[in-house]
Amino acid sequence: MEDGQIPILFDEKYLNELAWFEKSPDQGDPSCICSYCGFVITEDDIMPWRIFKDGPDGMVEARLHQKCLIVLSKEGDHYGEIKKQGHNSHKPRTTSG
Repeated sequence: MEDGQIPILFDEKYLNELAWFEKSPDQGDPSCICSYCGFVITEDDIMPWRIFKDGPDGMVEARLHQKCLIVLSKEGDHYGEIKKQGHNSHKPRTTSG
């Protein structure tokens, strides 16, 4: 691991809470939405983290802002300051119904 990198241990209990997508748009595309917060992952953001799994009709993808990944990581509680900074990516998206 290089200096300055933070090891992330994604907490798998969140997998069912993420939005999953059949398409994989490029970062900056308006349809490149974070699976956790629901905000667009813009070209100004750090490259998104992408998670793939088998869906009912083929491969599906969840994508996350780096800050959202940290919030959902097993180490997330150690990054309280990160949770308070930046855009509203730390607020989970709301779903209707």
